[in-house]
Amino acid sequence: MSPFLPLVGGGHTRFQPVFAGNVAEAIAKAVDGATRPGAIYELGGPDVYTFRELMEFTLATIERRRLLLPLPFGVAKLQAAIFELVSRLPLRVLSKPLLTRDQVELLRYDNVVSDTARRDGLTLEGWNHTAICCRDRANLSVAVPQSRAVSRPFGVS
Repeated sequence: MSPFLPLVGGGHTRFQPVFAGNVAEAIAKAVDGATRPGAIYELGGPDVYTFRELMEFTLATIERRRLLLPLPFGVAKLQAAIFELVSRLPLRVLSKPLLTRDQVELLRYDNVVSDTARRDGLTLEGWNHTAICCRDRANLSVAVPQSRAVSRPFGVS
């Protein structure tokens, strides 16, 4: 509905989208023990795009035109704080914030396969973005490369 879409941080953050089926196959290999225990495999597609390029692609795909407005990180963080506050009001104008401070923080860092993973060959079947840490078959961890995010373990049934 908005006549413009914000490009947080100017839209320069880089992403390396990966096909969900490839991620599922990589997880299946980790569960089956076909990976090295303790190794981190970073998965990413063959192309790297900026946030601006992904927004332009999305608009073209849904056949919509919107002004892409660069928004500095500080302004985006303030806007996100307001959205979070409004979502907590008793009137429930917004049930979920449109933007959170955590999302703004994540947009500060590129989300691509690291040079170290490429150099050391820590990719699966030539895939080069979610990193999968294979500690053992029952405990996989997902970590975001080149960011300050903390790995969160999850169980595999």
